[in-house]
Amino acid sequence: MECAYLAKKAGYGVTVIDRDDSAPARTMADRFYAMDPLKNPASAKALFSGAGAVVPATGNIELLREMDRVFKGIDTPLLFDVAAYSAAASKTISRRLLDGIGIPAPAMWPECGFPAVVKPMDSHSRIPTSVVNTLDELRSIDEHIVLAGDDSFIQECVPGTKMVTCVIGNGERTLPCISGELEVDDGFDKKRVRCDPTINSRPAAAKLSKLARDIAEAMSVVGPLFVEGTEIQDEAVILDIDACVVSMMPTAILHSTGFNLLEVLMAARVKDIKPVAPRVKRATICEHILVTDDRLRFCGNREFSRISCPRIHEGLFGSTEIITDYAPGLRTWRATLVTTGSDMGDAERKRAECIENIVSECGITLIEDPKPRIGTSN
Repeated sequence: MECAYLAKKAGYGVTVIDRDDSAPARTMADRFYAMDPLKNPASAKALFSGAGAVVPATGNIELLREMDRVFKGIDTPLLFDVAAYSAAASKTISRRLLDGIGIPAPAMWPECGFPAVVKPMDSHSRIPTSVVNTLDELRSIDEHIVLAGDDSFIQECVPGTKMVTCVIGNGERTLPCISGELEVDDGFDKKRVRCDPTINSRPAAAKLSKLARDIAEAMSVVGPLFVEGTEIQDEAVILDIDACVVSMMPTAILHSTGFNLLEVLMAARVKDIKPVAPRVKRATICEHILVTDDRLRFCGNREFSRISCPRIHEGLFGSTEIITDYAPGLRTWRATLVTTGSDMGDAERKRAECIENIVSECGITLIEDPKPRIGTSN
């Protein structure tokens, strides 16, 4: 959905291919094909060959490797770095990379003690990240991950403001984008991004951007790299890296600066990468919501991904823009809500008005904004 959204905003014709014939992104495309490229390679290759560019939006490593092989034999640009994605998706490999180039990262278990963060080794697993405070909690979560066919990755739970930044590489050089503040739900899934063009003037954000460029250059990334970190007393500690288009941050960057990730990726592939001046300077809040009957819940990507038939609406409920399956009278619907302002205070005011409008028009009596439980058990 994020890639289709960005492509539409760039003015491109959008074709979505998905093996699921009810894939939400189908309603944001000009053309949709229900197809598994691994089972229909000839048809998929024909579609790929006729495209201006292709952006994989999947965690299926078998498919990604096959696409990497196919695109070496056709002229269509593949706006994706399969090698970088494989390295970033593996907690072991990415941690080894960070340690090798001296990037500050959380301490590992058991040296870190409690509270500790437990997550699947595969960063694109459906199992959520958890914070544990006792050995019993750790064993329970670890067993759940193993039963799901994965291994666990355990490290220090680092407090502080979470930030995320994006850099785009062409294999030799990198182009930094704006950073944003990140909020997660009680399952540590991304629920909200605040993006302000002035954030890069903060010492920790500037350091995060520098570290992100160092990581991208060490990996020789050809494409985007999203780096998540924690701000602690003007310092940045790296928490995670991802080499695919992640939810909300590209949308927040677009509304905050006019900087469209897909346009820059295209330019980086067909000519030398170069800095892009912001077209606008706005504070932006981008967040997922779930409305069920009389309850509004700010939710993470996993819940939002269950959206059905999303459309783009400008100004709905007083927002700047909403990507949603809302219809009048519908009791359950989901949305990515975007609000902007001249500064973050202005954006927050407009966001509050938008939420008030949703509450009023949809008969909401309960608002939930879950946060992770981080504490120490006796």
